[in-house]
Amino acid sequence: FFSRLCTCSLHRTPSEWHLVDPFTLSATMACCSCCGERKPKPVPGTKESRSCTDCLCLLVWLIFTAAWVFVSVMAFTYGNTDWVLYGMDYEGNVCSKESATTPNVTDLADNNYGKNWTSRKLIWYPLDTDLFTAAESPTTKLQTLLKLGICVDACPVPNGDLIRPTKVKWYSEPREWNVWYASSTPILNRCIPDLQSNLTTPVVRALAESFIADTGIGSLFQYLEAELLDGIWVMVIGIGTGVVLCFVWIFFLKFTVTFFVHLVLLIVLALFTGGSVLLFWRAEYIKLYAAQDDPWQSYIIWFQIGGGILGVFAIIFLLLIIFMWRRIQVAIQILKLSADVITTTPTILIIPVLAVILITIDVVYSVFVGITLYSAGEVVPDNFTISAPWLQPVLNTTNQLLNSGVDLTNGLNLTNATVNITGIDTTAVINTSYIKDTFNFKLLFQLFNLFEFLWAMGLVNAIAFMTMAFVTVMYYFSVPGDGKKAPIGATFTGLWWTLRYHLGTVAMGSFIIAVIQLIRIIASYIQSKVEQSQNDAAKWIGRCIQCYLACLERIVTWINKNAYIICCIESSSFCSSAATAVGLLLSNLADVSAANFIADAIFIFCKICITGLNVAIMYGLFQTGLVSETKVLFLPLILGGFISWTLASVFMHVYDAVQDTALMCYCWDKENNNGSDEKPYYFNSRLQSILNKYNEGRDHKGRSTRKVHVAVSDPGDESAPALTPDKGPSP
Repeated sequence: FFSRLCTCSLHRTPSEWHLVDPFTLSATMACCSCCGERKPKPVPGTKESRSCTDCLCLLVWLIFTAAWVFVSVMAFTYGNTDWVLYGMDYEGNVCSKESATTPNVTDLADNNYGKNWTSRKLIWYPLDTDLFTAAESPTTKLQTLLKLGICVDACPVPNGDLIRPTKVKWYSEPREWNVWYASSTPILNRCIPDLQSNLTTPVVRALAESFIADTGIGSLFQYLEAELLDGIWVMVIGIGTGVVLCFVWIFFLKFTVTFFVHLVLLIVLALFTGGSVLLFWRAEYIKLYAAQDDPWQSYIIWFQIGGGILGVFAIIFLLLIIFMWRRIQVAIQILKLSADVITTTPTILIIPVLAVILITIDVVYSVFVGITLYSAGEVVPDNFTISAPWLQPVLNTTNQLLNSGVDLTNGLNLTNATVNITGIDTTAVINTSYIKDTFNFKLLFQLFNLFEFLWAMGLVNAIAFMTMAFVTVMYYFSVPGDGKKAPIGATFTGLWWTLRYHLGTVAMGSFIIAVIQLIRIIASYIQSKVEQSQNDAAKWIGRCIQCYLACLERIVTWINKNAYIICCIESSSFCSSAATAVGLLLSNLADVSAANFIADAIFIFCKICITGLNVAIMYGLFQTGLVSETKVLFLPLILGGFISWTLASVFMHVYDAVQDTALMCYCWDKENNNGSDEKPYYFNSRLQSILNKYNEGRDHKGRSTRKVHVAVSDPGDESAPALTPDKGPSP
């Protein structure tokens, strides 16, 4: 009843309200809160159409972020950050930090790598083959090695002497380690072995040199190093030319996209047709010229089957081109419109760069929290048995001490001396320390830290995509028809609107993706354990689950992306936007499929062309000799091609996001507007012409036969037709 009253009153002018009795008028105003004329619906992509969405999800995200901060505080409180930074030696001491088990001055005096404990900021790990067995896993070997660290002032340098090698002593035990396998370089306060150092033992160096001489790999490395030094400036110039090429290519793409689309379609059709003809020709050639006992005779049937399949694909592809020609033209116009968005708003290219920076910060922070959580616990003593790299003293004929740390083989290989070996130790018990997991909820906190890392990374990507979508929406709905232009500062306005109004929406979408990714990681861990078993059924089930989760993540990502676009248009919640997006995509499935296929093909084609052109420019720079005296450099051209492909991928990623948004705007415009003065179409005249040709001659059973009319409406134009008042019954 009240709905009918509201509808009737909305069609009355203020001069006719006296015709309505007071009770009806008061009831109508209470129901509708209307005071005369209806307010026009805001134009999509404007500030007037904005409202906060998914505030509850935003609150959940804030709670989870606060919980992540709590986990970080717990990690920094109970974790040993000094151990993370400086390392822990075999007695449980943190290098450069005084502790209860720090060796006394006497013990330090026996060690030739630092008299003052606080100056020992580096940790060195003995690298001895006797420590490990071939059956041990790399993880076990690494855990063993990390338990044997020794705090030192400087990384030990081997002297290259196999008989009297450099030694590093333990603090309070008559043990010492030989330094003969490689020198080491301090990296993050760890002495990392330098496997390319010349200060290795003669035996190891001779073996490596013989390998290098046999394979020629040494000269290859020297050649590549020289190429990099000679071609560094060419690669730097190549980065600049790559960026310029991407801009120029996208600018001219809006004029040449029709040619490129037709060219790509022709190439695909030619590949199918040519492949089919080639396989049939090969089969006939074998029939005519190959002997009966020729092994190729058995491949004739496979050539024929392959040729038939490719021929069927060629026919299907040709029929799709014919029957979807109108939709291909729509896809071309969408690509042109997307190129206009990027060329008129080049600041949109800043968004991927900001996203990469934020994701890098997220990775570094999450990894540091994870390592700090790992270090949380109690340092306890540990005893384990290893193969002993030590022997009792080896004496020469004059009973002088030669070496107390040479292994058995090298000891017996001493020449020009009578060797007496007594009391050989083949095993030894090592007293070390390790961190015991006494910190409660460590595994739970690690999983939560992993989940927050995934959520934060997904949130950054979602914000970046919605910002680019906002720029496209503001451009598309700037004016009906032609003459579109995004407002000044559209990129930063889109970023602000995303954070101000729709942070809860992107938080919800990225939350769903993070949950699926965490489940996939856990399932992958379980799958790795199952693969080690002999249960084939369990392996098959695990692989099926992995495939299902991967498909689910791709589907949800696709839905999220289109939901963000609808949120930019309608300012609706995530669930409502997702439902609207799926409905629009299903009702325009042919247009969407054709546009996405054409866009993906064009993007790949553009990346190949940009990379090839930039590599050709770099090759020309080498040939001219203006930058480098070398004429042809192999490695710089490969690296330049990789850099060019990466730059083109970044530009095409932005282009892809803009194209997806423009396509969704077109579908939404076609479904929600009717071309009238109140609801004008916003697509340009080129799309208007395509739709008019498509609608010509269609009867009332198919679709509307009227032509699409796109007119630029002026808000101040008073010549627009007014609402016809409903006279209603006389009082």
